[in-house]
This record gives sequence, C-alpha cells and structure tokens, in this order.
Amino acid sequence: MRPVPVPTTLGLGNSQYRDRLLARLMDGVERDRRSGCWMWNRSADTAGNATVFFRNRPRVAHWVAWVLLVGPMPAGARLDRTCHTAACATRRTCRHLRCVNPQHLTIPATN
Repeated sequence: MRPVPVPTTLGLGNSQYRDRLLARLMDGVERDRRSGCWMWNRSADTAGNATVFFRNRPRVAHWVAWVLLVGPMPAGARLDRTCHTAACATRRTCRHLRCVNPQHLTIPATN
C-alpha cells in the first residue's frame, strides 16, 4: 500500500491525540548515537520510506515527525534528508529513508 501524504497540519486540534501520536512515533524509533539519525524500526513502503499509520492510512513517517515536532509544512512542500551520504546512491537500499529526525530534514529551496 502506498503511503498517503500527510496534511500540512495533521488536523490535530486535540493536544491529547497529538501527544499519543507523538508517543507512538517515538516508540518506533531507535536513535543512532553515531549518526544522530532516529531510525524508524517499524513498517516501510515498497520504496523503503518509513511509514506510520495515522487515521487508518499509512503516512510517510518523516512528514509526520516534521509536523509534530517542527510545525506545519507549506502546501506542496517535500522534505529531503541531510543525513544522506554517497553510499545512498541506490535509494532502495538507503538506510536513511527510515530516518525521522527533524534535525535531519529540510525543505529544499527548489520546492
């Protein structure tokens, strides 16, 4: 199943619901002390991107992390990971596709 993009704000008016979603997200994360990556250790889509279920649909986990920990994303924005290395040339085998650390995410200027 292909993940659905996350709405720019997730529609989380209830802070208790937001806190539960954040706790569930962080429960699926293993922090890599060397790289600083927060590696999602649960489900992934066929392209290797980390996915988290939100409102009964798979969502790209790094988008969820951004909205929960940074704030709303501009409409139509995409996120890049700054933790990619030269070894990430083959996207399907790139381990950084599971990184959800918002400090490793950036909105490219050419969005």
